[in-house]
Amino acid sequence: MGCTRAETPMPTPAPVQIRVTSDAAALPLMRALTDAYAAAQPNTNFVLEWGNAPAVMEAMRLGRAQLGIVSVLPSTINQGTDNRNKLWFTDLATDSLVVIVNSQNKLNNLSTFELREIYAGSRSRWRDVDPTMGDDIDLGAREVNDPTRVLFESVVMNKLAPSPNAIVLPSIDIMVSFVALQPAAIGYVPASRVFNEPRVKIVRIDDTLPNPETLNNGKYPMPIPIYVVANSEPQDEVRKFAAWAIGPNGQAVATKLGYSPIK
Repeated sequence: MGCTRAETPMPTPAPVQIRVTSDAAALPLMRALTDAYAAAQPNTNFVLEWGNAPAVMEAMRLGRAQLGIVSVLPSTINQGTDNRNKLWFTDLATDSLVVIVNSQNKLNNLSTFELREIYAGSRSRWRDVDPTMGDDIDLGAREVNDPTRVLFESVVMNKLAPSPNAIVLPSIDIMVSFVALQPAAIGYVPASRVFNEPRVKIVRIDDTLPNPETLNNGKYPMPIPIYVVANSEPQDEVRKFAAWAIGPNGQAVATKLGYSPIK
């Protein structure tokens, strides 16, 4: 009777830990990407931290994170000439900055000129925009140097100073809640953060809403590019995750959250 050789058992894959970081604007995307990747690769787990864009770069510089995503061009982050020259980054997705009003507000469209005058304080009541509307406008703004405020003011304000009556709000979530709870409020946030938010309404700017076509052709004026960043080109398991994120599976995750995929 012949003898058979037992199959060599397959070794259990060694656990892999990847340390990632995200700026606050892109945090839901990073969470969704890491959750989806960990579901597909059960031996991989992630340690996630978040903050503003400079904090993301600081976490990587100090070795607390191996990979990050940011909604600010990496070359604009104050990180020192030496680090900037070595920085690796690639496109991940495109978000957009949108103007939001309370869902009860009947306003659907603003011209850039009207929006500028609202935030400069020249039009302080809704009837200054539409004679059939009343109430003073409750302006919501982000803090100085916040990336969304920088983008909004560079595109909309044309060097005009914002109204001192604007209420400065310290986070995206607080901005959404402010507009959702105040019928006369207006604010601005990344589109992905209100993709399925029934309490607020996105206002068209110059008759245009953000979508892949209007972002790609430049008709919508406030795109927010999202980047994957690292101190140097990723290797090994970190490289696999980065490639997955910018590939079809990661792009499907981004699209489901309301981001426009990379071209």
